Amino acid sequence: MAENVHLKEMVNVLRSQNEYWQIEVEKIREQNTEMTHFLEDVESESQMKSLLVALERRFLKALSDRAQFSQNQKLTDHQFLDQQNEFARKKRSWANEKKKLIQMIRSLQSLFQRIQSNSMELITVQQMVEYKEKFIQINANYAKSQKYKEEANLCDYFCN
Repeated sequence: MAENVHLKEMVNVLRSQNEYWQIEVEKIREQNTEMTHFLEDVESESQMKSLLVALERRFLKALSDRAQFSQNQKLTDHQFLDQQNEFARKKRSWANEKKKLIQMIRSLQSLFQRIQSNSMELITVQQMVEYKEKFIQINANYAKSQKYKEEANLCDYFCN
């Protein structure tokens, strides 16, 4: 029986140790679970950081694109303004050239009118020769008609 008691005490000691080690295993499992959760959180945080980094890069790219677009827009606006100014300048220049052309046309018209009126007053040598020939012919015709008239008068005088 002493052996029984001793074995019972050994069983009690072993039970106590088993309970102790079960408690320790449970603690380690809890620590392991906490460590797993921590690693998952760290991994999630890394993924979250990667996501945040990707979002930040996209945001910075969008800002850069917007700044580039704004700069291009300013350049385009500046070029458009320059072209508008150039167009306005050329339009004024064209209007001035048009006025000068109209003045020149009017001046030429008045010059042609003066030349035409002067040419009516001025007689060329050829025209003078033609007029002289016509006058000679007219005088010859007049002389003939006078001669015929005299003959007709004489005939009337002698014939009656």
